[in-house]
Amino acid sequence: MQFFCLFLSPLFLIFTEKVQNEYRLVLEYATQGSLRSTLDRGEWLPLKHVLQLARDIVRGLCFLHADYPTSNKPSIAHRDVKPENILIRSDGSACLSDFGQSAVLDSPMCDEINQLDRVASTTTTTTTATAIVSTSLTSHGMNLEAVPKAGTLRYMAPEVLDGAIQFTGRSVLCTDLYSLGLCLWELLSAVSMFPIMVDLQEPASSKQLVPISPIVSHGPTAPGEPRRVWLPYELELGRHDIDPEELRHLVVVRKHRPHVNDAWFESPLYTQFYRTIAESWDSEPEARLSASCVLERLNFIHAQLCNTTTGPKKDPNHCTH
Repeated sequence: MQFFCLFLSPLFLIFTEKVQNEYRLVLEYATQGSLRSTLDRGEWLPLKHVLQLARDIVRGLCFLHADYPTSNKPSIAHRDVKPENILIRSDGSACLSDFGQSAVLDSPMCDEINQLDRVASTTTTTTTATAIVSTSLTSHGMNLEAVPKAGTLRYMAPEVLDGAIQFTGRSVLCTDLYSLGLCLWELLSAVSMFPIMVDLQEPASSKQLVPISPIVSHGPTAPGEPRRVWLPYELELGRHDIDPEELRHLVVVRKHRPHVNDAWFESPLYTQFYRTIAESWDSEPEARLSASCVLERLNFIHAQLCNTTTGPKKDPNHCTH
């Protein structure tokens, strides 16, 4: 059984390595590497390009989280969303990758929460652009409560860091949204804010252009200056070998989140983008936006930026989950 989605990296083959007695995933070869490599180059990115990458990523997560009973496609949690697991294809589109820690959740075709086998992924060259997630990774009836913490420490949700996660379908999906929020923060932090003029949501007769200040926190004061690459919580805990307990205290106890660029609040588009991020990494899992709501908001921002919307403007803030 196979599922197709353009915004997930194809899973072509699962095989056993006899020598090391471990499973391997054979995935699509993405010529531009990972989102991490893109961000680490330190180049400033246009808002339109960042929005396109963000929308691609969230589309993939929407498909992964969705339950399609008529197609026998259950809801799946990725459980390790981070820039390293987001690939950039030759055409510049982004897709989710590395499903080694993913979990199939309760659905009409799944009576209990199951975990896919932990596997090491390898990459082989391919030209296909359609993603395939195969359910030939068999479920083993393993209750998720017995499974060790999954994910990468820096991107772990507060409830995972605190060991307080409720292992229901919705709760596990919410951990992906927190990690997604951190990825979107890294993308927004890479946006060049000098110069830009943003069209406000007003009738043509009263439209005005709002300039974005080039003075940004931890950023450039002139367009030619290089971008400082920040990881989530790097400012507070450093770039390497972060202490799990220090991270837990920062994220869970203090409810701290990565630093904010003050210039984001000088434009309705940037403000909406950041607000979407902030509502994705909320301390309360049930208060976080769903992947579909995040996509709705990003589509709205993209349409506003491209000035392609027609008719009455629909405020995406009505979408809360």
